Amino acid sequence: DNLNSDQQELIDKVLDASSHMIDLINEIINISKNVGESRLNLCEFELNTLITNIYNIFESIALSKGIKLILNNEISSEFILKSDKNKLFYILLNIIGNAIKFTSKGEVVFNCRMSNKNRVLFEIIDTGIGIDKTMQKEIFQSHIRTKEGSVYEGNGLGLAIANKNIITLGSELK
Repeated sequence: DNLNSDQQELIDKVLDASSHMIDLINEIINISKNVGESRLNLCEFELNTLITNIYNIFESIALSKGIKLILNNEISSEFILKSDKNKLFYILLNIIGNAIKFTSKGEVVFNCRMSNKNRVLFEIIDTGIGIDKTMQKEIFQSHIRTKEGSVYEGNGLGLAIANKNIITLGSELK
């Protein structure tokens, strides 16, 4: 009751992020239980809400590192997507999280738009360390890390799980 609007906004972001983290933990548990299975939990949801939640989670993290997180969202505010919301959330969380983790200066750009095939296109561009061409296919396997990436925290599972989810959703990671 005694919070100003900025404090209330931050608390709302933390509560929203924690709700998504619980969903992610449950998703990880389900992935662990169902290794090799590719089940979808389809539902209809407002894509812009998910995009905004992802942006809000990472905006302050990027600022604390001295980098910019830029959101270019061209998706209509009325657009309803039928997909596996938790898988999509995990994919974007992992890829944008990696972009921020491996970027020490500059920016991370998060582009969202409809492609010419009436599909949603997410594009994450960063000024980070990059992935050596020789590793670009291998990096999507479990526990594979680049030489440059091995100095950062992580276990080499995030991209493998994200890529598996992308394939399950009928798409691809380029």
